[in-house]
Amino acid sequence: MRVESVAWVTERKDVLFGAFYLGALLQYIKYKHDQKSSRWIWMTLLFTLSLFSKIQAVSLPLSMMAVDYFMDKKWDIKSILNKIPFLLLSLAFGLYGIHTLKEFGSLATVEDTTNFNFIQRLFVGAFSFTLYLIKLILPFRMSPLYPYPNSFPWYFYPSMLIAPAILYTLYITYKKEYKAIFFGLAFFIVNIVFLLQILGAGQGYLADRFTYIAYLGLFFMAGFYIDRYLSENSAKSNMVYGVAGVYLFVFACMTFQQNKIWENSATLWTHVLKYYKQTTLPYGNRANYYRDNKMYKEALADYNATISMKDAQPQAYNSRARLYFDIAKNQDTLITCTQ
Repeated sequence: MRVESVAWVTERKDVLFGAFYLGALLQYIKYKHDQKSSRWIWMTLLFTLSLFSKIQAVSLPLSMMAVDYFMDKKWDIKSILNKIPFLLLSLAFGLYGIHTLKEFGSLATVEDTTNFNFIQRLFVGAFSFTLYLIKLILPFRMSPLYPYPNSFPWYFYPSMLIAPAILYTLYITYKKEYKAIFFGLAFFIVNIVFLLQILGAGQGYLADRFTYIAYLGLFFMAGFYIDRYLSENSAKSNMVYGVAGVYLFVFACMTFQQNKIWENSATLWTHVLKYYKQTTLPYGNRANYYRDNKMYKEALADYNATISMKDAQPQAYNSRARLYFDIAKNQDTLITCTQ
């Protein structure tokens, strides 16, 4: 799940924002122990750098409130008021980020090209949330792109059942003071909720990289209870470590294999097409790679595949024309490609 954030140079900003984000959160945790006012300077600086790295950092004030609960078992007026400067920073960067996405056409309206209305987008968000929970334990069908379906599928509707289940879990764990579960789940929610594509930024309804920080809350839950179990059952520690070792070894092998698909655009988009053959974007991007590397026959096949789809964009025709232009000087190549 982390490969995308490291192998794809565009998303190295995940690593950058995450480093500053966790640095600011660490300063806040230390402040709660020693009350040094200088830590607010470091928090503000690191938080600002995190926001400049990626807009996803706007969730920090909410993560700080989750930390308040875990360490103090309560919220009071003071703990809320001291988050106001950070909330204002989040609001300013959030509004600017939305404006920028709109300017560059990356933020879809509620009824975008998929024709999904706002209510349907709530179901899309619930479905994505459910998949993120499943992929924590069993990462499957890993793809750099999860394109929107052409029509709204029926299996998106039952996913909304996750909402009352999560709310009930939060209520019970808060009431019974299961701090680790409440904190871990709350941390996950506040760091994933802005990325559930309810507003529809981007070309996919899901992205593995979105969980870069959010999963830390769920990892914390697992670590907390494994540590507690081992402290009470030290005789079974070898068994637990053995199972954990095998589990992590499997993940390591999957990570190694996942890295291979990022070798170049051909390997990347070929992998996407294993799962999404009715999407124009993978064909078009792979065709561009083939064209640039003078693999004209393969490029033409992909451009034709793109154009044959009902949602083909005008750029596909322009790209195919450019391909013909590139090979027009070699009539034999052109004849070979068109046969």
